[in-house]
Amino acid sequence: MISKQDISDILRNESFKEIIDNIINSHINIIINSDSDEDDKREQAYTRIRVTQELLAHLQSIVDSQKIEDAKWKI
Repeated sequence: MISKQDISDILRNESFKEIIDNIINSHINIIINSDSDEDDKREQAYTRIRVTQELLAHLQSIVDSQKIEDAKWKI
């Protein structure tokens, strides 16, 4: 199992951030450059953007849950 600290390190890693930004931007470009009759293509790109964002949000929530746990013990 990956530790919460490892996840935090990954989320702060500049290379990881750049890769994620490139993935999202490539799908945004697909949406922008699609023809008007390519609804399925745009929908698929949008779905991939949302999945990427949800994955990042899930990883961030894991890290945040550790911060909350740590704060409880300081009270």
